[in-house]
Amino acid sequence: MTDDIAGVQVQATGPLAGLKVLDLGVLIAGPLVGAYLGDLGADVVKVERPGGDPCRLTGTKVGDVSLIWKYIGRNKRTISLDFGDDDDRETLLALVDAADVIIENFRPGTLARHGLDLPTLSKRNPSAVCVSISGFGQHGDYAQRAGFGTVAESMVGFVNVNGWPDGPPTLPPVAMADSAAAMSATIAVLAALLKRESSATGDVIDVSLLEPLFTYLTPQFLDYQFTGMEPQRHGNRLEFAAPRGAYRCGDGKWFAISGATPAGARRIFSAIGRDDMNEDERYLTNTARVQHYDEIDDIIGAWAGERTRDEAIDALAATGAAVGPVYGMSDVLEDQHFAQRQVYVDLPDDDVGHLKLPNVFARFTNSPAAHRHAGRPENADATAIRNSWIGERSTEGTRQ
Repeated sequence: MTDDIAGVQVQATGPLAGLKVLDLGVLIAGPLVGAYLGDLGADVVKVERPGGDPCRLTGTKVGDVSLIWKYIGRNKRTISLDFGDDDDRETLLALVDAADVIIENFRPGTLARHGLDLPTLSKRNPSAVCVSISGFGQHGDYAQRAGFGTVAESMVGFVNVNGWPDGPPTLPPVAMADSAAAMSATIAVLAALLKRESSATGDVIDVSLLEPLFTYLTPQFLDYQFTGMEPQRHGNRLEFAAPRGAYRCGDGKWFAISGATPAGARRIFSAIGRDDMNEDERYLTNTARVQHYDEIDDIIGAWAGERTRDEAIDALAATGAAVGPVYGMSDVLEDQHFAQRQVYVDLPDDDVGHLKLPNVFARFTNSPAAHRHAGRPENADATAIRNSWIGERSTEGTRQ
């Protein structure tokens, strides 16, 4: 599949090149699955109801174009279909027939009202891998509730442990639950596709916003079962490892360190000129160091305050300590390592001229994957989609 973006012909590459993905999702979690699969080379058709995905109305805009949509809609071709219109419905079902993967993240029952729920679509195309993402899953007491990441982040215990001890529970400033659910759903889709290689049968996968993020809280969940003590907010600290934190230097800039291993802690203490701490029983183990967190923070903080950030990082890195600067976006754009690794890539774009997006999350030696384009205008590819998917379907015959 080749896209013509900003006058440039871009051929899909990557380990999933040739895979057909039908993205019926809205907003974040479902469409992110489509984006991840598209990153890996899949031909992703994004179906939007007339008026467009709500992402198009969200966040910062350049002119009338949402930058969030440019990210969520990357590597996808777009077509607008009204589920209640007979002709559009027939087009959608033809796309279902051609799809290898079908994604949706409506509230349970929403697509069923149109006869388009994934169990029904799976019967129509039994070789398709179908994945539903919802707030609370397809069954259970909360299944019919509106589910957003904010709610999931709160209910799994994350918000309760995020923040400072004397502050309130703190919501994350990013779509954490949606991102966790999307990556988990992507893993599940890839596993089902692998299974399909031997069984020729797809699957219907149920993912909630709640459960993937809950796995991040496994240490706290286990601790509570055996201690009966609710986990507390610790700011930048870890309750089971020290030293760990962010420290302000004399030039007002910050760095972060982690000394969770015995060797890591020793390197930090050596870097700050305190080899004596490596012989002090108060600092020999994580258990002991956690009990003396305040002292350790004061010692490292005082040392950092007498140096610039570059000086502090150089000293810590010289011993092999795990250290890094606390960056803003301007720093990310200036750091040569990010450029050398192509952590982000520059893409031409018909709407905004060009923009930088985070690169594909993995580097493949034999099947290199790459971004082809950012999010496209609504219904921009309707004719091409009909020709390539439905036209191919009419000549290929029934899926075996």
